Amino acid sequence: MKVFYKRSAAFGLVAVIVCSFLSLFSAKNSTEPRYSAYGDAVTYALVETETINYTRREENYFETVKGAPQYYQISKYPNSCGPVAGAMIVGFYDKYYLDLIPDYSSTVSSGTYKKADSVYIPNLIGQLYTLMGTNENGAGVSETDCLNGLRTYVQNKGRALTYINIYGDEGINVNSYQIAVDNNRPSLIFCNKMSVYNFYPGATSEELRILTYEGGHVVVAYGYYEVNYYSASSLIRTDKYLAVQTGLSGVTGYLKLDNMEWCNAAYAVAVD
Repeated sequence: MKVFYKRSAAFGLVAVIVCSFLSLFSAKNSTEPRYSAYGDAVTYALVETETINYTRREENYFETVKGAPQYYQISKYPNSCGPVAGAMIVGFYDKYYLDLIPDYSSTVSSGTYKKADSVYIPNLIGQLYTLMGTNENGAGVSETDCLNGLRTYVQNKGRALTYINIYGDEGINVNSYQIAVDNNRPSLIFCNKMSVYNFYPGATSEELRILTYEGGHVVVAYGYYEVNYYSASSLIRTDKYLAVQTGLSGVTGYLKLDNMEWCNAAYAVAVD
């Protein structure tokens, strides 16, 4: 009886510790920012234009091999920016590990990514939607939900997934991000809002068109773009950007790497 009492007490103590840990984890997860995107009838909150005058411009651009897949939210899975971003990561690595999306190849023979089909990619998004617990504790997903759900999916397919934190004290660490792109690793970017830039250069001026969307969103970054503007021989401005797939139909472009208050977290993703 004495031994039984000690074991029961020990078990009870362990149970209390485990339950307390789970309670703390649940509390943390429930208070994390949510990323729920903007639905299917996406509308931008703000449109701005900016004109930059110059005598010449120089640009530097590099990206992961063939960029990244371009998948979109579908009405069947509302608030699904996390699952869609996760699906783009899976589609990216399916080029190297065909078992990640069974019975399907995410690329054509040239290595270019296919557009989303009507069966396999929706099914992939649906699986990630469930694994990420989308909409269970609020609209969309938390950062923890998204990361854990994607890792579970990849591990269930017999592969290892590693997250490399590329977020520094003042936002995305540009050097770490460049290294990730050089190493052919796409990144998950968690945004509290999203200002998407597109460029219309001319001989002596360039128009920047900026569409800003409010609210939490997850995108996949796959390229680095830098532009230097000159007046005669003097450098007057340098702009740096992430090339991203937004997961929103008809919305492609770049996120600017200055004043990064728009970014909450960023992870390069390696699958082996």
